[in-house]
Formats: sequence, C-alpha cells, structure tokens
Amino acid sequence: MKKILTLIATMVLIAESYGSIFYRNPDLILVNGEDEVIWEYPMDDYLKYFCDETKVVEFDQFCSTNRPYLQCTWVIQEGNLYLVKVALPTKEYPLTKFFPEAKERVLATWYSGTIRYHSGRLIGQYYDSLILEKDIVYHISEGKVTKLNEIDVRESSLAYAKQFLSHQFPLAEGNCPELYEGPSKRKKRMTAFLQEAIQTCGTGDSWTSYELPLSVEVKISANVDEFNYKRSYGKLSCYELLKLMSEETGTSLDISFTEGKVIYEIK
Repeated sequence: MKKILTLIATMVLIAESYGSIFYRNPDLILVNGEDEVIWEYPMDDYLKYFCDETKVVEFDQFCSTNRPYLQCTWVIQEGNLYLVKVALPTKEYPLTKFFPEAKERVLATWYSGTIRYHSGRLIGQYYDSLILEKDIVYHISEGKVTKLNEIDVRESSLAYAKQFLSHQFPLAEGNCPELYEGPSKRKKRMTAFLQEAIQTCGTGDSWTSYELPLSVEVKISANVDEFNYKRSYGKLSCYELLKLMSEETGTSLDISFTEGKVIYEIK
C-alpha cells in the first residue's frame, strides 16, 4: 500500500511539474494586453533544431520522449512575431535559458507558418469551447508577418459544411439502406427510408475541422413520401440530394448555424 501511495504521489508531482504527460496547454498571444489562445506551437520548431542539430546539453530535458511541454507567450509588434515568455504550469524560465543574448523579447526567425486566434463577440458555445464571430490569422515567414486574414466564422462554417456534405453519398451502393424490409419485403415509407439514408451524412458530435469548432447535422422534419427515388441517385452527394428532395416534394431546405453546429433540415 505504501508503495502504491508513493507511486501516486510521484505521478502527481510529475504531472504538476511537467503539465504535459496528460494534457498540453495551448500557447498564448498578447493582444491589447490580454492573453488569447492559439493552437500553434512555434517553440517546437526551435527545440527541434537544438535537439536534432546542436545537441546542446542544456536542452536534454526538453529533447527526451517524455519532455515537458512548454507554454509560450507571443506578441506581434512592428510586423514581427516575438517570443516574450517561456513557462511550465509551475515554473517560468528566463528567455536567456534558451536564447543567451535575449532581452525582453526574441524575434522568432525560425518560425514560418500561421498564428490564429478567435476574436469578436460571442456567437455560440460548443461544449466548453466558446465560439467568437471571427478568426484572426497571421501568416508568418521567418518571424515576419506577410499576410493578415480576418475570417468570418459563421460564413466559413457554412461553406465548410457545404463542402463536407458534397463529399457524402448516402444513396451510393454500400451506403444506401434497404428500401424493402422484413420477410414480406414490404416497401418502407419513403420518408423513413430517406431519414435512414441521410444519417450517414452528418458528423454526430465530432468536430469536422481543426480550425472550426463545428459539427454538421442533417435531418428531415417534413413528409417526403412523394419523393421519386431512383437508383441513379446513388451518384448524388448529400448536398445535391437534399436540394432535389426539397424541389420534388415542395418542402424547404433550411440551413442554420447555431451553437457550433451547422444544421441542414428539410421542413
């Protein structure tokens, strides 16, 4: 029992000190004096260089398989990306530990990629994630900002959902459910058949994109028994099928964005 308690205590201390074995905290960027979450880790590229090339002994603890994940804070000033803070959950390191000549900030000349954070008013929530109206995306080349994009989250979510549904084929062979059921081979009501078919179109509660906190749901809330099903419709994407269904049955195809979810609904 004593050994078990000692092991548990040791694991707790490791987790508190390293903060990375079970979960990695996101990096932060200073915007108007406030910390904003980003999901890029520019410092990883710097550590990779030192781990793979220079073999600096000082960096051994950050080069092991179970290395602690650092949480870094960045700022964009004068059109450049700067590192201003390096820390673990329980400890902050001076910049000079990693950059001997550093002062208050370090130009991230080693990093090329993007820096993305959420901004604007709150438009929804998906589980614990708050959804803001826009994403700010900085494009970085060797530490210098080369481009800035503001992305409307609602518009990009709707566009992403349309693209996603355009690659789902619910009536294709192998996806399509049986039109007839039971030993008597009784024909299903077309509404029930189509409701079963489109279940493969949505994403459930999973996120469809790393950049967009959304899921896609497709449902039929109207009677579409008059829909004239043809086997050739197996070539139709879910998006095309829903449009055709609403046209043939005189129903409407409603598209909405709410609480991090894009909903396509036949009404």
